[in-house]
Amino acid sequence: MKKLTFSVFTVLLLVAACNTEPKQKNTNIATKAANAEVNWVTVELAVEGMTCAGCENTVMAAVNALEGIQESKASYVDSTTVVSFDKSKVTIEKISQAITSKGYTVTRSIAVK
Repeated sequence: MKKLTFSVFTVLLLVAACNTEPKQKNTNIATKAANAEVNWVTVELAVEGMTCAGCENTVMAAVNALEGIQESKASYVDSTTVVSFDKSKVTIEKISQAITSKGYTVTRSIAVK
């Protein structure tokens, strides 16, 4: 009798668990995320003066310290820095100023996306 009661109870639990309604997505969060993506841009900056991995780290630290930076990658081999940022919070000019304040020269910028 105990086994039968336990089996019935287990089956009822499984049925109850399987019949739960899926949670609805919060459309406000999805809408806010979609709107936030509109402001993200990526640019490649030509940066002169980087000669080693330490220079790359210095440039990336200067850029990443700015508000609105999503990601930055610097390459002394290619003399470039690629920066993804929120254009409503920071400009290419501010990014360039941060780099030049560390002793490097930004010669041009190219929009990547």
